[in-house]
Amino acid sequence: MFVEKEVTIADILNSEDFHDATLVAGSNGQNNTVSWVHVLETWDDANEWIDGGELILCSGVGVDDPKKLVPFFQQLVKKGIAGFCLQLGMYVNEVPQGMIDLANAYDCPLLVFHRLVRFIDLTRDTVKTIMEFVNNSYLKEKQILDQNSWMIHWLNGKISEERIYEQLKQPKSEVSKYHFFTTIVEYRKSDITYHWSDSAYLTISKSLRSLFAENQFRLYPLFADGLLTAIVLDFGKNDSWKKRFKAVIEMTNRDLRMQEGKPQLLITAGCRSKNIKDIPRSYCTAKETMNLCQRQHTPCPIYEDMNLYYLLGLIDDKEKGEQLKGFILDQIKPLLTFDVSHNSKLMLTLKKYYQCNFSKKQTAMELGITRQSLYYRLEQIHDLLGVDLLEPEKRLTLEVSFMFYDYLFNEV
Repeated sequence: MFVEKEVTIADILNSEDFHDATLVAGSNGQNNTVSWVHVLETWDDANEWIDGGELILCSGVGVDDPKKLVPFFQQLVKKGIAGFCLQLGMYVNEVPQGMIDLANAYDCPLLVFHRLVRFIDLTRDTVKTIMEFVNNSYLKEKQILDQNSWMIHWLNGKISEERIYEQLKQPKSEVSKYHFFTTIVEYRKSDITYHWSDSAYLTISKSLRSLFAENQFRLYPLFADGLLTAIVLDFGKNDSWKKRFKAVIEMTNRDLRMQEGKPQLLITAGCRSKNIKDIPRSYCTAKETMNLCQRQHTPCPIYEDMNLYYLLGLIDDKEKGEQLKGFILDQIKPLLTFDVSHNSKLMLTLKKYYQCNFSKKQTAMELGITRQSLYYRLEQIHDLLGVDLLEPEKRLTLEVSFMFYDYLFNEV
């Protein structure tokens, strides 16, 4: 959960409800962000009950030996909780040294109450504080997107250069130092079955502005055609921009906890240029790249790297599309049929063989098989296809067929 002014353990300790709490360990983690507060008295697998970032309240229900709390606490700190608050005097009378050592090692603040407190009061008031910050964050992020709404005219090529410089509040000489491109953000459609609220995208927008800034981009988010869209100013090194952009995608899906079967975000980049007049084309190519990514199980988020996938996406004639499918199957059908009937991996083997530029050693290594197994597979492939696998034109045809097959027959 991303908030404008994040609630930290230090904020919690300074609140009225926690004025009697004692910080016994993990003092270096007082700036840990608290995403939620959660009462947890379950001693099995803590991973089933938390995501990380929570302040855990615990009284040790049913614990006859305080040392039994140590392995449970170890699970929590490894999961990345913000802090742990232990009620002493009901079931547990002392804090085990093992918990103190873990709290210090993981910079996880360990708080204790020596008097009896009502967890329901602590939970209600702390959640109220968090939600106040969250609501303020949503309002501020909404204002930012509203302020950027003028960029819709830029995306559509209906604004003068002078007006762009005026709105960016930067002189032409400064703007000329940047590269520009458009990016679009959307959940992978195959991962969701329901509509996401604007508040979810506002949270994402706030996070993206920070992550793009960390990677030497300046992000101007707005809603365009119902999608979270942004114009990006790149002030980093030219030869590292793709690496930096992909790092943003990785960090976004990690930080928003979209792993482990949860919805993944797709973030695409249109064509990139130093000319602000090219933004409309960048916007079009970003949308087209998103459409292609939504159809692919392995997305390629950058327009410049779409290669033949992009060309294939331009084929919208249904009859020609069916003819193309037939041609592709003609090239690789023997391998497909054999793989299905024998539960083998001949098509994957040939794809890897080409990707490794005919290096048998590298191919075998990447497939996790012996050289002898690879030789046997290549013989089978040669017999099934009846062609010279090293002949340049045939190699090109097969490689293109593999790529087009992934596109045409793996639609969402």
